[in-house]
Amino acid sequence: MLLKLIESINLYLKDFKLILVAQGYNEEVSNYLSTQIKVDYKIIMLPKLVGMHNSKMIGLEYIDKECKDYLVCSSDDDMVFTNKTTFTKSINKLQESNTGMVSLGWVRHINALSKYKVVDEFVKQNIIYTGGGLLFTNKLTQILLQEPRKEYICDNTLWSILSYTNGYNNYRYRGSCTIHNICSVGGRRSWIDGGKTELGRTDLVEFKKSKLSKPNKLDYLIPDSSCITELGHQLHKQNKK
Repeated sequence: MLLKLIESINLYLKDFKLILVAQGYNEEVSNYLSTQIKVDYKIIMLPKLVGMHNSKMIGLEYIDKECKDYLVCSSDDDMVFTNKTTFTKSINKLQESNTGMVSLGWVRHINALSKYKVVDEFVKQNIIYTGGGLLFTNKLTQILLQEPRKEYICDNTLWSILSYTNGYNNYRYRGSCTIHNICSVGGRRSWIDGGKTELGRTDLVEFKKSKLSKPNKLDYLIPDSSCITELGHQLHKQNKK
């Protein structure tokens, strides 16, 4: 899956620099990946699995040291950018002082791509997801980097709730479409099944246990906007931009 992501970045994200934080890969794999990347890049090798939140925080730390003003497109290795993936309108939206994050539209399989209705519309949504790419600028990075490095069960829920409680509005953009093969074998699913993860900011968002949870397994539903606590809403109002 990672190679398909890299191929799509080569085609559609030529102006981006790829920061690839690779968990559990050896040097041989890293060297091979470097031969496949055609854009400017940096590979950060991690000898063991650290989870989604921690690995992406390492990537953000690198970006923040290298750049002053920048745009981040947080991505997963099971994504494929397409000729329907667009950034211009979302970049403009992020220039608004009260906008924190924008999540691009997505479909689960290539067969659904042609059926996706492209609509030039931003939908306000307090908790958003990686979807077809989670976009934000350096103003949000400064907030995210204050969060502890813990083995949280997800990164996008935590990051968007931090954006929201710091007074920003988050949006989904329906005018772009990326393929995202979520819920496939491995990745986040294997990480959670490993049982070493933590829920995260339970003061800001309520995590509901899945009805399909197995005994002794930390298996929770991914929170949505209805799961934000009263404190979370109060902080948004208090810090409203």
